[in-house]
Order: sequence, then C-alpha cells, then structure tokens
Amino acid sequence: MMTKKKSKHAFKIIKLVIIAIFSLIPIFMYFLVFNHGLSSNSQDWGAFGSFVGGIYAPIVAIISVYVLIKTLYSMDSHNKSSQRHQEKERHLENVRWLTDLLNGMLNKKYPLSQPKVFYGNLRQMLIKKLENDYNPDGAIIKNKAIELMKENEEIFQDECIIFDDLFYRVTHNEDIDDGALSCMILIAKLSPEERFWLMQYAKAHEHRAAKDLKFW
Repeated sequence: MMTKKKSKHAFKIIKLVIIAIFSLIPIFMYFLVFNHGLSSNSQDWGAFGSFVGGIYAPIVAIISVYVLIKTLYSMDSHNKSSQRHQEKERHLENVRWLTDLLNGMLNKKYPLSQPKVFYGNLRQMLIKKLENDYNPDGAIIKNKAIELMKENEEIFQDECIIFDDLFYRVTHNEDIDDGALSCMILIAKLSPEERFWLMQYAKAHEHRAAKDLKFW
C-alpha cells in the first residue's frame, strides 16, 4: 500500500516538473533568439509582454476550460451519486412502511386472540386436508394450502393488496445490496407463517406476488 502511494506521489512530482519545463521553454527561446540577457529598454519589455501574453493566454484559457469542464463533471457525478443514494433510501423507507402497514393489518385479524391461535386454526384445517395423504412432501402441502386459501377468499383479501406491492419492491431491485436489505426487512417483520399463508393466498387467487415469486 505504501509503495503504491509513494509511486503515485513520485509520478505527480515528475508530471509537475515536466509541465514546469514545457511552460518555461517559450521564455527561454525568446531570450535565446531575440534578446541575449535582460534588457534596459522598455520597448523590449513591451514586446516580451506581448510575446508572453500571446503564448500563455491561449494555454491559460484552455486550462481554465478544462478545469471548468472537470468541475462540472465532478458536480454532475456528485449530484447523480446523491440522487441514487436518495432513491435507495426512499426505496428502503417504502419497504419498511409497507411492511409495517401489512404487519398492522395482520395484527388486526386477531385482536381478541393470539396469532398462534389464528395460524393454529389454519394449520389444523391444512392437516385435515392432508389426512388422506401419507408422508406428503412440500409440493403436496403447498397445493393443499392453496386449496384452503381458495375456499377462504376473504381471509387475506385486503392484506394481499399490500403484500403484492411490497413483494414487487423487494424482488424487483437491480441493486443487490438494496435487494438483500429489503428481503431482510420483510423476513424480520413478517413471521414465516405470515409469509407462507400470504404467498399461498396469492397463488390461489393469481395475485401479482405469485408471479414475482420467481425473482425471490
């Protein structure tokens, strides 16, 4: 690491020395060709000033334009970076808000009973559907859960509208880090049972979340 820093510093010094040498060449050539030494004649100094102005004014103008373009490019990059950061923060804030909203709606389903009772009843109904299936695998369990959700169309009707939008935001994200954070928010705030039943409901009634599952 230190070697790279030293090499970069040495390269900068060499570059500055080269620029300084090339900058002084016109003055050196002027004194070499037009004047052997310093002159006491004011006209010679006037001619020298015109020469310096004619040589260095375009160079300074070019450098000024370059610095201006560089500054504008830097400002534009900073603005784009700031805009991307704001968009990321807005996306994550929307995911948090939608997850809290969905969580609140789900909690209202069992104000007088515990969530365990509510989902326990669903589990018992699912077990009853599976009583004729010996050693069912995961696919059979999900299919029976979908059948159960078809029979209970109103159970997650309002909640699935929010779940569709939330799941779309979580799964359709080009930024890998933001996508991972969105998934973590969803997993942290919704229990496995809530996610399972919402997804089976979405499949049963062909909601958008079921189509977005391939991006999960």
